Amino acid sequence: MPPRDVNGTISEHPLSDYVQAYLDRTDLSARQLAKRAVDPETGQKLLHTYVSALAADEVPRVPDMWRLRALAAAMAAAGLGLDQGEYRRRLDEIKRLAAVQWLDLGDVLTVDTGGGTWVTVSVPATLSERRRQRLIKWAENFARELDEED
Repeated sequence: MPPRDVNGTISEHPLSDYVQAYLDRTDLSARQLAKRAVDPETGQKLLHTYVSALAADEVPRVPDMWRLRALAAAMAAAGLGLDQGEYRRRLDEIKRLAAVQWLDLGDVLTVDTGGGTWVTVSVPATLSERRRQRLIKWAENFARELDEED
């Protein structure tokens, strides 16, 4: 199903909602989150003004990948280090939400292959619930087959 906000309605800005919910849940400020937001690949850092704008749905275009990685790293920070498993999980979720918010992909189904990789499929909004369930089952079978090949 498409991402829903806290009221159960379909969200038109799921990444912004995700960031705001994280800030609310952790009781962190945008400034505190930004201090931890460093892209593990490039070393680039998010500014607190960007985190605030993202949470308020004021970012006009899809974020660069380094920004998504920095955000995922900030949310996956555990103690003094980066929890790699949590980082990958957060990054996959953040990329999916960004795709829905800025690329108008509608519902994006993500299925774990079991080996730390994922199959991601855009689910057209025009599908009936029956066909949607069929597509989900197909994606799950496809992911399982990919995992069995190794």
